[in-house]
This record gives sequence, structure tokens and C-alpha cells, in this order.
Amino acid sequence: MATQTLNVIFDGTTDVARLPGRSAVSWEDGSIGYYNVFYSAPNPGDDLDATANFTGSGWRVKTLRIAGDDNLTTIRDLDNGSNRRVDFLELGYNSDVDLISTRARFIFGWDGDTHEVTLGNKQDGGTSFIGLYAKENSVSTGNAYVSQIETGGAPGAAIGDTIKVGSGGVGMVQTGRGNDSVTTTNGFVGTIRTGGGNDTVKTGNERVETISTSDGNDKVTVGAGGADLVKTSDGNDTVTIGTGGAELVKTSDGKDKVVAKGFVGSIDTGTGNDRVTVNQGADLIKTGDGRDTVITKAGYASTIFTGNDNDKVTVGKGGAGLVRTGDGDDTIVLNEMPGTIGVVVQGGSGTDTLSFARFKSGVTVSLDEGGAFMNVGLKDITDPTPTKGYVAESSIENLVGTSKADRLMGDNNANLLNGGKGNDVLAGLGGDDILRGGAGKDVFDFGAAGGTDRVADYEDGVDLLRISDHSGGFKALDISTSGGDAVIGYDGGTIILDGAASVSLSRTDFDFV
Repeated sequence: MATQTLNVIFDGTTDVARLPGRSAVSWEDGSIGYYNVFYSAPNPGDDLDATANFTGSGWRVKTLRIAGDDNLTTIRDLDNGSNRRVDFLELGYNSDVDLISTRARFIFGWDGDTHEVTLGNKQDGGTSFIGLYAKENSVSTGNAYVSQIETGGAPGAAIGDTIKVGSGGVGMVQTGRGNDSVTTTNGFVGTIRTGGGNDTVKTGNERVETISTSDGNDKVTVGAGGADLVKTSDGNDTVTIGTGGAELVKTSDGKDKVVAKGFVGSIDTGTGNDRVTVNQGADLIKTGDGRDTVITKAGYASTIFTGNDNDKVTVGKGGAGLVRTGDGDDTIVLNEMPGTIGVVVQGGSGTDTLSFARFKSGVTVSLDEGGAFMNVGLKDITDPTPTKGYVAESSIENLVGTSKADRLMGDNNANLLNGGKGNDVLAGLGGDDILRGGAGKDVFDFGAAGGTDRVADYEDGVDLLRISDHSGGFKALDISTSGGDAVIGYDGGTIILDGAASVSLSRTDFDFV
């Protein structure tokens, strides 16, 4: 194996040598039309090690090509001279390019092992196109604008590319297969597209129009500048939106995670167990099938839709307009909201739960209001005085109260009412209900033909059993035991006290109204 070396200087005046046997190239009025060196290796393993040094000022090379059957081409600025330009720069199979001030309008690297191109911060004109197609490619831009960067090795050979965009910005970045990294700082960025692989995209303080990744486990972080569109494909992707927000975030199949500090117009995730967290609100949050988690915080979310499976939606202090879940056993958790905000909660098929556990004061909630708004912060849910926000529900089966005194009422379906801490009043109404009072002095409220209701945690001498419209008093009750439970028959309904077979019930345990 032999190495052919070439070390030349471009300065605008001195003839530029080529390989032995080839004549040097002269300048004409500071210009060279075509400089070409191609090393055809006489033996397998022979290679070319070429270095081109740029210095001086005020010169132009229209086409500069240094390549070979196997080559390493090093091109570098020795200083920051002004008004130097190469219109078309062809690098061969492997290259290392470092240009402080020399402007290269078109840069093209073949499908070798490695290309590395660095453009400095003394550029006095932009670059139209950089195309590098080795197994590994690296591009760093400086103060000048680059219209397009395209990288990517051959299918099955690509390892990964690294793109760093400087203050000059870029119109479009397109990477191929491999584990690629694209980072921008303060320059304008039009479009970033990455190919298959586990890619990383991180943007800075200038807005990005479009970020699009392909299959793979990708990580996209949008900085303070924000983005118009962020779109990922199949894979377990992580998208983080900074304070600049985004117009649309769309992910595809996979276990995706979306976190937004700023406002986002729409978030749309695909099939998979996704997690969406939004701080400053959104117009629309929509998840596909899978066990999804949606969390909103200080900002208002106009609409939240979840797909099929067991989902959990937590609405923050900013509130929401509509929360609608799909098939599955879903949980919707509400926080105290501004008093004038009203949220509509619509469950789908399955057993869905509406929770007020995060409220700091007790609530009054009924599942039998036919979708009407309830002022849940007051005992009278029709009182128009603003308190903790208004709630309207439909297709909800279960309720969870606060740690304070709550009034929870079911409907004519089977309900689970969980009062939590505090002195709660629980009324299942029709259907076969489960009532769990939690800690505190709880009242379990029953009416005629109320179905078969089960009290899961009756505490003798503390809790009270209230029966409405009952005649005959305590003596008219049919009290028995079954297994370890106490059973009370009344007016066409049945009350089961779990684990209370040994309790001796008396008149003082009841309230007849």
C-alpha cells in the first residue's frame, strides 16, 4: 500500500500544483475556472492524502475537485481573508473541511467513510447546497445562511450524521438513515427532516417551520423560538416544546411522550401508551388507542379527546372546555379552576371515574343532572356564585371526592362513590352501588327501590344510614347477616354492610327522613 500526498495553497496569485505528471493550474485575474485532482490508485489499498490551504483575499475558483479511488481531502482556511469563493467544491470519499471565511456555494462529498464540514463566522456570503453521503457526516455552519443541507450514507451502511446550525440559519436540513443529531442555535430554520434511526433534534431561540422525523426512537426538543409543525413517525418518541410553543405536534404509533411548556395549538398522538403534559394550554389534545395519560397545568385546554383503552386525564388549574374519553375504564381528575370556567366531561364505553381528590374544599356532585352544569364548590349546585368552576358530565359511573366534606350522588346505574376523608354524604340513587365513605363521620343515603347497595367501610357508632320516605321506622327494617356482612332490607331496596355481620345495629345507627 502506498500513499500519494498533495499539499497546495490557493492564494489568488501563485500557480497551484497537481499530482506528479500533471501541470500546475494558473490564476487569471484572480480566478481559476477548473481545478481537478483525481488519484486512480495503481494498486489495491493505495490512497490519496490531499491538503488544500486557502489564504489571501479577492479570488475565485469555479470548480475545485480533489478525489480518488480512496482519499482523505483536507481543505482549510489559513486566515480569514475576504472575498474568497469556491463555486463548486467536490470532496471525494473522505474529507475534513474547515472554512473560516471562504465561501463555498456548493459542497458535494461522495459515499465514503467520513465527511466533516465546518463553516466559520467570517463568511461574507451564503451556501446554496451541502450534500455529504458518507457513512458518517458532520456539518457545522456559521454566520452565513445555508439554503440546504443533505446527508446520508447508503442503506445498511449509514452510521449517523451530526448537523449544527449557526446564527446564519438554514432553509432545509435532510438527513438519511442512521442515528442523526441536528442542533440549531439562533438562526432561522425552515425545515428539518431526519430519516430512519434514533434521531435527536434540538432547536434554539429562532422559530422553526417544520420538524419531521422518520421511524425510530426519536427525541425532539424545541427551544424558546417555537415551531410550526413537529411530526414524528413510528417509534417511542419524546417531544419537548419550550416556551415558544408550537402550532401542531403529531406523533405516530409507539410509546410517545410530549411535554409542552408553551402553548400548543394541537397535539395528536397515535396508537400506543402515550403521555402528554401541557403547561400553558392547548386548543386540542387528542390521543389514539392505548393507555394514555394527559396532564394539563396552568393553561386552559379547549378540547381533550382520548382513544380506546384505560386512559387518565388530569385537568389543571387552568381548566378545560371539553374532556371526552373513548372505550375503556378511564379516569378524569379535576383541579380547582377559575370560578367562571365550565368543563364538560364525557365518558365513553366502560366504567369511567370523575375525581375531585385535588380540590382543597368539599364538593357537591351528582351524576343524575342530565349533562347540566353544576357549581360543584357549593352545596346548591344551581347557585350561580362563582367558586371552583362548573362541571357538566355524561356517561360517568364513579365519583371520587375530596379530603373535606363532600356530597356525592350517583344515578340510576351502578356507581362507585368514594368520599375520601371528611364527613361525607353519599347517595347511590338507583342501581346497585358501592359506597365508600373513607375517614370521617359519613352519611350513607338511600331511597325506596334503590337497588342493592353495598357500603364498603361502614364504621359502627360513627357513620349514619339515612333512609328517605320510609314508613315504619327501625322496626320495619329486615336486618340479617350473610357470610361476614350485615344485610338490611327496606322499601324494595337492600343495603349490604361489608364485614359488619357482628355489628348489632340499633335505631341510633339510622336516620329516617
